[in-house]
Amino acid sequence: MSTPNTAGPSPLLTAASASPLRNLRGRAAHAWRHMENPLVNKGRAWVMDHSATTTLWICRGADGLTLAYAGPRDGLTYLTAFLRHRAESLPGAAGPATTRVLRVDRPRMLQECARLGADLVFVGGSPSTVARLPRHRSFILPFRVHQVVSTADGTGWRERVSASERRQNRRNALRHGYRLEVSCDDADFAYFYDRMHVPTMRERHGPSARSMDRDTAYHSLFRPGGLLFFVRDGTRRVAGALAGMDRDGERLTGRLIGVLDGEDHHRRRGALAAVYHLQLQWAAATGVTSVDLSGSEPFLSKGTWQFKRKLGAAVVSPPDLYGALRLWLHVARDTPRVRDFLHDNPVLAVDGPEGFEALYFHDETREPVTSSLAAACPGLTGVRLVDLSGLWQAEDLPETT
Repeated sequence: MSTPNTAGPSPLLTAASASPLRNLRGRAAHAWRHMENPLVNKGRAWVMDHSATTTLWICRGADGLTLAYAGPRDGLTYLTAFLRHRAESLPGAAGPATTRVLRVDRPRMLQECARLGADLVFVGGSPSTVARLPRHRSFILPFRVHQVVSTADGTGWRERVSASERRQNRRNALRHGYRLEVSCDDADFAYFYDRMHVPTMRERHGPSARSMDRDTAYHSLFRPGGLLFFVRDGTRRVAGALAGMDRDGERLTGRLIGVLDGEDHHRRRGALAAVYHLQLQWAAATGVTSVDLSGSEPFLSKGTWQFKRKLGAAVVSPPDLYGALRLWLHVARDTPRVRDFLHDNPVLAVDGPEGFEALYFHDETREPVTSSLAAACPGLTGVRLVDLSGLWQAEDLPETT
């Protein structure tokens, strides 16, 4: 069924609306996705690759651009919402896109993408499976990336923050009196989840808002060593984040975030940015050696990716299941809207076992957006400019089967 407003299962669940069985399933699913065991993660990727069927998502823009994603259902939570948003944000976009989610035979997924008229195809899978897919007009991306700030050298992290970001944060802190409060109290968890996180997700993403349900967030993130970081502007808590500490007390990992009642003026006043700055300051002062600012899709046009890059974060492979997956990007058709999408959304490509390369797309009418969407950060091995016109020089026509 096609829908203009959703791209998969609904999103935000409260503890009251979820059954005990569903709660247990949510916790088990979280543990399955985020276990940090390389051998187990490779095994899970192998299982995904060898299932008889796979998820297929199709997004048709009002202006004719059609995107397809095939692979683990996790892509419906992370990747497809971003792709749809970026397609609808192209200059001159004619309106909202419509989406469909199907279950198809895995061996026929590329044929199904072609049959449904996909212009750009994304396929998620293990490195070995993705490497066997056609290489012409294709690029191999990480399925997701994480961004990590080193705090091992005390205050050294401050010098790696961009000068403009330091100035802006200092200005906001002085103007609004931002200060940090750290808590591990159950009542504070409820306040953060209900008054900050859920309203912020709804305000940001509307009907397509997705997050972890309350029960899973409490039992899987907060109870096993989770910490709440609140930013106050005097007597009020105006922003907050939930982060998890590893067993050694050396790595802090960001999980959920939000501003009071989802009101955007708190973000405009720098309260959300202050959460990150004050969290890094706290980590460096308490002996935490690194802060994982959490995951992102492998696109330089992701706003949060750019912000975290300015904090001096290194781009790294995720330590969980997603680090064992890759994303194949195939340019199936050459149209103006395809070129617009690729030009406006440069990507991170896999470059060796641990490195990433920034790819910027351009042609005779489109200059690469290297200035407006910068890539420089630790973990990046280089930058490559890809001429979209050159992708087609050796091809007579785009593939249709």
